[in-house]
Amino acid sequence: MYVDKLIRSRGVLYHVFDSYEFVEECIYSLKTFKKFHPEIPVTLFTNLSIKEAHQHYFENIITINIKLPKFVYKVYCLQQSPYDYTLYLDGDTEIRQSVHELFDFLDYYDFIFTRAIDFDYTKTPYEFKGYIDEKHCNAGVLLFRNSPAGKLFIEKWLNVSKTIEFERTVGGKTFMSYDDQMALNYLLRDVKFPQEINLRVLYLPGKIYNAVTYSFNQLKKDNQFPYIKIAHGHELFRRQIGNRIMDKFSYLKKKFLFKS
Repeated sequence: MYVDKLIRSRGVLYHVFDSYEFVEECIYSLKTFKKFHPEIPVTLFTNLSIKEAHQHYFENIITINIKLPKFVYKVYCLQQSPYDYTLYLDGDTEIRQSVHELFDFLDYYDFIFTRAIDFDYTKTPYEFKGYIDEKHCNAGVLLFRNSPAGKLFIEKWLNVSKTIEFERTVGGKTFMSYDDQMALNYLLRDVKFPQEINLRVLYLPGKIYNAVTYSFNQLKKDNQFPYIKIAHGHELFRRQIGNRIMDKFSYLKKKFLFKS
């Protein structure tokens, strides 16, 4: 009975809004997670109508009808988590090894973040600077417990995300926008909100638990690539689509072009 309760208290959150193509990408991520953690339930937050053929992948689907800025939905969904110990994953992640230990860390911490890998984003391609960016965390992989301090942090994060605009640069263009990741780093670095509320925080290395795809060449060069536990980037799912197309093409070619 204790083990069953423990399992139910741990779960994974995904969120997908506005575009159904990201549901399929999310399901790919979920499958890679379930390969190593079949007993841990997964909840999807979405404003989409999920096809019946896709519903069975998730133990729980929660429909959200509230209107928020694009990069604020994530924090709103974190606030609604049904689990005591929650692992949030962006839909474009790929789990390559077991991460059971992350839930155990939550016995001692309220929030777990992954440090960003440090790049000079003004260069093309991005120039690698180091494996730990002390100033930034990547909000695509994080964990938290349902503690008073954890709840308070998410409440503050949500408020900052939807009320303060941050300067963003995309494709060489700079503009002001609401942004969950910038709001997170504002709270962690600029106003040091965790210290204010005695939030117990653990920072993990991105090269293991949040390895963005554009870091792969450097990781391979440094013989760190086999140690990745969670990879992150849209290229991961696109590669799988490409592989399926090539497999199908090879099958058809053998069936119709090389009949004896």
